Amino acid sequence: MSTISLVAASAQDLEPIALLHARSWRNTYRGIVPDEFLDQVADSDRRKFWAARFAGTAADRRLLLQARSAGSLLGFVSVILDAEPKWGAQLDSLHVSPDAKGSGIGRTLFEAAREWIARASPGTAMHLWCVERNHIARRFYARQGGAIVETANRPFAGQASVLEVRSWWAPLPS
Repeated sequence: MSTISLVAASAQDLEPIALLHARSWRNTYRGIVPDEFLDQVADSDRRKFWAARFAGTAADRRLLLQARSAGSLLGFVSVILDAEPKWGAQLDSLHVSPDAKGSGIGRTLFEAAREWIARASPGTAMHLWCVERNHIARRFYARQGGAIVETANRPFAGQASVLEVRSWWAPLPS
């Protein structure tokens, strides 16, 4: 694989990010989320989501970082500093192209997110919600030192209620 570059996303990057997000959901959530949503709604749902997220969160309070190689989008990570202040910054999304999984891109994006939080808001913890049945992601986050601190039924991917777990990380030392 060519050299990986981590670059901040701009409004022009939202379409490929949305499509990678939808593709990742189709690859991960088949059997958890109805096929109709994944096959017919996910692309437009993720386009709307990213347009709203990019427009609705102040640039200094969010990170949307993409991993690229040879012009191709291989993954991305999104963090929001103020989504749930009680828990710290929220790692909102971390997705790697299904063909690039296992290459270290997820870990690189995860570490970049943690480092950004430490610079943007020193002393801030981090948390994320993950679908309970997404065992691959849960193992990944456990390997990164995340502690499961709660479970809840939450709306997800057009579903009224899906069981999710919240993982939490203490702030990085300064």
